[in-house]
Amino acid sequence: MLDKLHNNGEMLTAGLALLLLCGELTRQLHLSSLLAGMMAGFVMINRAERDVRLFRIINGFEPPVYVLFFTLAGVHLDLSALRLAGWVGLAYFVARIIGKYFGSWIGASLSGADKTVRNFLGLALIPQAGVAIGFVFMVSTDPKLADWATTITPVVLAGVVLSELCGPLLVRVTMEKAGEINREPEHRQPGSSLTRFFTSKNSRGRSPALEPWALGEMQAPATPVGMVMAGTYHFATARALARVATILAHHFDALPLSVRVLKKEEDTLNEEERQNLFLPETDEAAALGYPMRTEILYDKRASALIAATEKHKATALVLGYPISRDPLKFQKILDPVASAVSCPVVAVRFVGTMTWKRILIPFIQPEELDILLPIIEAMITSCHPRLTFQHLLFADSTGDEIRARDKELASWANSTVYDADSIRCLAEASESRLESILREARRHDLIIMTASRLKGTKRRIFGSLANVVVENCRNPVFVVYPGRAKESTEASS
Repeated sequence: MLDKLHNNGEMLTAGLALLLLCGELTRQLHLSSLLAGMMAGFVMINRAERDVRLFRIINGFEPPVYVLFFTLAGVHLDLSALRLAGWVGLAYFVARIIGKYFGSWIGASLSGADKTVRNFLGLALIPQAGVAIGFVFMVSTDPKLADWATTITPVVLAGVVLSELCGPLLVRVTMEKAGEINREPEHRQPGSSLTRFFTSKNSRGRSPALEPWALGEMQAPATPVGMVMAGTYHFATARALARVATILAHHFDALPLSVRVLKKEEDTLNEEERQNLFLPETDEAAALGYPMRTEILYDKRASALIAATEKHKATALVLGYPISRDPLKFQKILDPVASAVSCPVVAVRFVGTMTWKRILIPFIQPEELDILLPIIEAMITSCHPRLTFQHLLFADSTGDEIRARDKELASWANSTVYDADSIRCLAEASESRLESILREARRHDLIIMTASRLKGTKRRIFGSLANVVVENCRNPVFVVYPGRAKESTEASS
């Protein structure tokens, strides 16, 4: 039938129909439906033409089938039987682990497998579900095994639950011990002991790591034009924000300015304490060859940042999302600031190590590139990164539309962006914009994207792609707000 079917929906419908037909035929013939299904998969995989489309499509239907299995098996689970068969269930669980471990150890030894396989394979085989659940269901519904079902069902289901609780954890541990997955190395930040003390702890137990600056000192402008302001709040993010602000200042021929907003009752700092308060920022800016201006304000955070931005005629404002499980709480401050100031606002989400040798720029509308271009050019002046422009098109875009957008994007990038190590243009029809970005982000160090133009109720209804990326991505993210002047210029045009 696969030779006649080409649409995924048709193959899924036909595949499920064939499975149901197979199960009913085996029931009528008093055969094993479990073995029949396994045999059908075996034949399909081993045929000469080896067409696995049906297998993959049906495999996507697996989660709800698992839920049905657990539900139907749970219907036959008598809780009182768990107590009666408790020691049997424990013995079954322990014996299974021992059998898995030593069986794989002996098999690996006899086959001459690597020491890593011999020592760790057994623990990676602890998870259990699939066939065991089907076995429980078969036993529970077979009248001939009714006397045994009251014991077998709770024992096997208890074993499955325990195996699924500890099994995945053991798999991860064994994969790490065997060196099959890479753990992110921890980086120590350079700087003074005071800075490291304040940045050593945060809500997740780790401060944002900065890749050591190896490009030498940059030349500060003789006649600076304005300021690039960094609104620092936590010592944990102060150094990273200072680096971003300094790099932007170098591009805009400005000077970096660090502003800290304190409560009025904290207006008791002496001069030495004031200097120590800005130690991470001044230390980082000096490493890049720039003097760091500093200022302390005593007011509500949003209003203080707005006033300072207008007072110093800032060319850009850099803010940092808090390092917490809910970084979007900061949105209550970010939204009023971004809508009130006239300069661009760069909100930085710190995850892992801050570096930008490979930058991903996802966007939906080409107009977003005009907002992002100054920030991209600033990153290029600090090093020569590899850039990927990712144009997210509608899912039903045709091949001709994708190729046309790809060609337009490549033409724009080659004529506009200079000094990048390499430029890659990717136009793709995306069924899930978030998944497309996350998939591409695995090969990049930093994401730069625009913020949502929607506000208030509209944003709650239609959402914000930038906010979702900030919540889910494991890369540092720059979310760029255009500023009031840019928005008014675009609106008038």
